[in-house]
Amino acid sequence: MVVDENRHDVLIARLRRDVSERPLEELPMRALASVLLVHGSPDEAEELIRQGIGLWPHQAEWWRLLGYLKLQHDLFAEAATALQRSLDINPVQPLALSALAQCHRGLGDTGRAAALEAEARSLGRNW
Repeated sequence: MVVDENRHDVLIARLRRDVSERPLEELPMRALASVLLVHGSPDEAEELIRQGIGLWPHQAEWWRLLGYLKLQHDLFAEAATALQRSLDINPVQPLALSALAQCHRGLGDTGRAAALEAEARSLGRNW
């Protein structure tokens, strides 16, 4: 979803409306959580992410979003747990592997971080 940087508030309002109208539909909820991670409220994003995990615990995207959220706050161990859960569900996620590498680097395990970065690169650049 490509959005004019100055219009993210309009997108957030539209996605909030979509989620309120269709509270059990995954795509609008995930889109709103993703946008809020970057442009909105981390607290609101976390609430949506946890709701998404509760509704769709076997969807890797929700666990990846939780990992990204925790990584934004330098909660490396919590982020690593969420990202690993995402990768256990869907192992072909170069961006999740890169984020997990950041976690391990933050935890001081540079060897594991390097291995994860190499694995992410091996999956290709089309991500």
